[in-house]
Amino acid sequence: MSKKFKKLCLQYSYLKMEEEETQNICASMDKDMQSHIEENYPDHYKTIYHFMPNGQPVVLISEEEPQENKEEANKNKDLKNLYREIAKKTHPDKKNSNSELFKESACAYADNDMGKMIQIATEANVNVSDDVSSETTDLLEENIATIHERIKSYKETASWAWHNTKNERDKEVIIINILHHLGAIL
Repeated sequence: MSKKFKKLCLQYSYLKMEEEETQNICASMDKDMQSHIEENYPDHYKTIYHFMPNGQPVVLISEEEPQENKEEANKNKDLKNLYREIAKKTHPDKKNSNSELFKESACAYADNDMGKMIQIATEANVNVSDDVSSETTDLLEENIATIHERIKSYKETASWAWHNTKNERDKEVIIINILHHLGAIL
């Protein structure tokens, strides 16, 4: 593997961890915001949150998780070869297989996610070719750009703003903006 490709693999891994951390922070802040609204704005609580029959809230104030484009265009040859090598070792029909890795690799393949495929290959003890094409490098760069966009999207949410507030007054401003956005009259 070239130094550039190795660096991209490391960057991908780092960004996936940052994305997971950011997503977890936003989920935690959603719960904090929900509790704050229920306690301080009980009349508007049901305006913001709808409840499922089992009592679980359906949050209306969080943005949906961004979805990746799962087009079925021609697959990258290195992605396809790596997927096949992983499948040889992890397919559920194989003895001592790891069906979870097989499922993850199928998702990575469907998503054209070369970075995830490389992580799975490492975990499954499948060698990644030292000779990857420039198209594969481009694909990995696209994967990285997509992760950057998802992280940016999370960091534009009210949940992230809530996480970064320094005082209660700023939290109230966030809640009031949410309520105004939803048409609530205070």
